[in-house]
Amino acid sequence: MPKRPSLEDRLAELSKLRREPDPAVAKQALAKGLKDRSPHLVAKAARITAELGIDELDDALTLAFDRFMVDPARTDKGCVAKIAIVRALVDLDVRADDTYLIGIRHRQPEAAYGPPTDTAVPLRAASAEGLLVARHPNLGLELTELLTDSEVHARLAAVRVLAASGLTEAEPLLRLKAHLGDAEPEVTTEALAGLLTLAPRRSLPFVARFLNADDPATVETAALALGESRLEDAVELLEQRYQRSVEYRLRQTLLICLSMLRRDTGLEVLLDLVRIGSVEQATHALVALAIHRDDKTLRESVQDALANRSDDDGLQRVFAEEFR
Repeated sequence: MPKRPSLEDRLAELSKLRREPDPAVAKQALAKGLKDRSPHLVAKAARITAELGIDELDDALTLAFDRFMVDPARTDKGCVAKIAIVRALVDLDVRADDTYLIGIRHRQPEAAYGPPTDTAVPLRAASAEGLLVARHPNLGLELTELLTDSEVHARLAAVRVLAASGLTEAEPLLRLKAHLGDAEPEVTTEALAGLLTLAPRRSLPFVARFLNADDPATVETAALALGESRLEDAVELLEQRYQRSVEYRLRQTLLICLSMLRRDTGLEVLLDLVRIGSVEQATHALVALAIHRDDKTLRESVQDALANRSDDDGLQRVFAEEFR
């Protein structure tokens, strides 16, 4: 009796389908793979289905998802198959509303060192994207629930999908999330950044209020959102806040965010600090400018700015370390 191929061998066979010249052969093999009991094999089949753009297998994908929702912690440990299936459906632009609704609400606690780990967090995040693809009428309601999720990556997904959704309720929800704050500053930063993407002119004064907070952590959150925005008007806001700041770490962060904007006016502010600022200011500016170390023109501008100083006090060493 011939020996049954190992899982590794079967996964390798699936990988070969990426180079299969006959689409019908690939489709048939992937359809068979999606019916397998192994979540790892099904996950591989789902990923390749999406890579090859075979949207005719949407029913096979959703049926496989439903199968792994039966006793899910046993049949699909780690949500391996379900996550891959939903991501494939999203990549294929399939309107699998029921699958996405199940996925965004699913929790799968599994044994781990310490408290159980919810392995369904990436599934909820991917399902949120799926509901956006499907333009589901309850998208706003589902994202509101996800905003209060106990897991940070689920909340981040909710914020990002809201910012991309174009929903009328997206802006007030993101403002509310920013006002309420989050245990993880990254979520608040993402909410503010989302607002600057969704409605830049209307949101700039709103974000500026956070930039003027007394709490340095809140200021950093707003500064990072402004730095990611690439908005010209953010240059003046960050520069003014820098001038009023006395806390060492915050001053460095504000200059890095100014550099992140990649606006000529902001880069010129940093170059001026290199030319005529104190040694501390010039050092901070060099660190901030170093994120553009591969830009030959800017590198030369930094060297010229350093050459104009009457003192050195280790700044050439800082430049050498940061721009190597």
